[in-house]
Amino acid sequence: MTKENNMKITELDSEYKQKQLEELRKRVLEDTSLTARTDDIFLTRFLRAKAYHINSAYYMLKGYVNYNEKYTNSWLTIQRPLMKQVLGSEVIDIIPNCDSEGRRVFWFRFGKWNPRDFPPEAGLHVAALIAQLALLESIPLESIISVYDLKDTSFAHAKNVTPSFAKRMVAFLTNCAPVHILQIHIVRESTVFGMLFSIFKAFLDERIKKRISIHGNNFESLHKAIDKKILPPELGGEAEPLDPLRWNDELQKESVIKEIGKEGYVIVD
Repeated sequence: MTKENNMKITELDSEYKQKQLEELRKRVLEDTSLTARTDDIFLTRFLRAKAYHINSAYYMLKGYVNYNEKYTNSWLTIQRPLMKQVLGSEVIDIIPNCDSEGRRVFWFRFGKWNPRDFPPEAGLHVAALIAQLALLESIPLESIISVYDLKDTSFAHAKNVTPSFAKRMVAFLTNCAPVHILQIHIVRESTVFGMLFSIFKAFLDERIKKRISIHGNNFESLHKAIDKKILPPELGGEAEPLDPLRWNDELQKESVIKEIGKEGYVIVD
């Protein structure tokens, strides 16, 4: 979703949005192979992510539901100790504030990951979960920018990322999750970047490849794309350092547990 498409969403009148919402609900209810929520909040996530285009929203929703069903046991069961361990490693976080265009920033730090502590699938699991938690906030999450910080990434990391995992991660982020990835920024890439990129590149379509920018250690070029006022000091920004464990605190709230339960999530202590 480009800036232009974001503007189109705000310009669409409420009558048209309601019409599209009802049409999507009808499509979901008529699909006997699909078991999905049909409440306004859930359906609107996919409509907004696809600028209210019915077909695109429908297929994204279907991909999301099918993905959850395929990986129900490992995907929808939250083990509190593992989640806390992943968050504490600082591998994944979401920048709290939007930029001036209403976009959220996902920040991945592969160099913080110790493969002996948890598999890459656990990192993806937690990333999806905190995205769900972020959806409960008042700030929209449909349009996102991803920053992949590869500082300290080594061969030990690369050899633990298999093609099957890369395919699964790309499929979820680009075809299933109710978000639109506007930009992908890679910073502080290490000597194993080429190896990692070749694994993921095989599963990226041309549309996504064109959204990738590689900055090296040049944060100035990164700041041309993302306002440094919202970025943490580690990315040359002016915002306060982040505490990724704040997401763990969110999962202590009964209201949050109830909401994510609607998605099928089960919390295990």
